[in-house]
Amino acid sequence: MTYSIAPFALACLLFGSGCTDAPTGPTVPMPDDLKAGVGTPIVVMSRNMYVGADVDALIAALEGQGSFDPGTAMAIALQTLAVTDFPTRVAAMAEEIARIRPVAVGLQEVSQIDVSIPQLGAEVHQDFLASLLAALELRGLRYRVGASNQNFNFTGIAGMSVALADADVLLVDDRVEMMNSGNGTYSCPGLCIPLSFGTLTRGWVRVDTRIAGKVVTFVSSHPESGAGTDLAMLRAGQLTELMAGLPAGNAVILMGDLNDTPGSPMYQVLMGAGFTDLWAALRPGEPGWTCCHAADLQTSSLNQRIDYVMVRNGFLTGVGKPVGGARISLIDVAESDKAQGPYARIWPSDHAGVVATLPPAR
Repeated sequence: MTYSIAPFALACLLFGSGCTDAPTGPTVPMPDDLKAGVGTPIVVMSRNMYVGADVDALIAALEGQGSFDPGTAMAIALQTLAVTDFPTRVAAMAEEIARIRPVAVGLQEVSQIDVSIPQLGAEVHQDFLASLLAALELRGLRYRVGASNQNFNFTGIAGMSVALADADVLLVDDRVEMMNSGNGTYSCPGLCIPLSFGTLTRGWVRVDTRIAGKVVTFVSSHPESGAGTDLAMLRAGQLTELMAGLPAGNAVILMGDLNDTPGSPMYQVLMGAGFTDLWAALRPGEPGWTCCHAADLQTSSLNQRIDYVMVRNGFLTGVGKPVGGARISLIDVAESDKAQGPYARIWPSDHAGVVATLPPAR
């Protein structure tokens, strides 16, 4: 299917949150006692924001391994960006946060896109984080960036004026007491991928908070994607490095698009570090697939679970089971979860979001 980049779509892409819709309904009130936290559940959300096009296909073309030359691959990516209309998607994500009111949101693929290719009629400037924060503020929500980490940053691709920066971000409700924060990029060389036009790096973000008198650490990551044994072991190495830096005694909530399935080497690293997979523990026998909707976000073939919320220490019983009252669910898996874009109804991301609710840490 072929699309043209309509002037309206490009204008919205250019101005980001300037095309974000106003709130469509009231937000859910949040208790004001998050610092005291008495009886206040801890709600978290893991959300891959999705660049808006198939970046892997573009990278393959730039490396001479894809089905298209770089110029054609770029044109396809730009067409897909128009169809997946970021202003529509960021408004939908803000509405989800307003409805669910998570204490912390682990965001992956928080992108900054700057493209100027006159020969393709393309002028695209998107700042995902600034647009989401503006959309949240428009809805009367106060979230702050607890931690952020820039991962890869590609510029000047194949002689075109193209820049794509990727980041992991932890948003924290403004009423939560933050103590410390941290971020990092996985070791390179060793835990990164060299390309002909740059280096594919990944990282992590962490925030230590105090809720109901207990220290709770939120951490999020987006390890490397792709199939094959080498990449599976790369992800395991990245998460091994992350585990080594986590505080041993804190109650920890780990979330993210971890790009691998239960039972993988990466998953075994987390189980060995004392984490419990909330979906497996609370909803055994249910697939809980989170990936992936089609690149244009109009059709779906969810068939694997690679997005997680995991916990250890204060959220577990003495036998490694989640404490009573813990719950977990998915968002953006049904047709009714789509938002109306300028061309079609689309999901906010190519991944389902994961939402977990936990009692205060023990």
